Amino acid sequence: MDEINPLLNSKKFSAAHGRERKRFAILTRLLAQITGEIRHIVARICRRLDDARRLERNQRNREHAQRSCQDHPSHHWIEAFGPQCAGVVLGLALC
Repeated sequence: MDEINPLLNSKKFSAAHGRERKRFAILTRLLAQITGEIRHIVARICRRLDDARRLERNQRNREHAQRSCQDHPSHHWIEAFGPQCAGVVLGLALC
């Protein structure tokens, strides 16, 4: 909108009729408002795409961890105590 303001003060434009100036100012504000809405929508779409990618990556990591745990000799810990407890036990064992 700042780029358009010099047009409002130009000699050619100031010679134009008052109603046209008002119309131009209103259209300029509307255009700025629409542009802001479009930016907001695009940002929301990008966030949703990022969320979807993150969920997909987490699911793949979870599946990989499950496959790795089933192949690991300490799999009985997971069956007996659940994945969170087994993770703590394995973490302590590695220390």
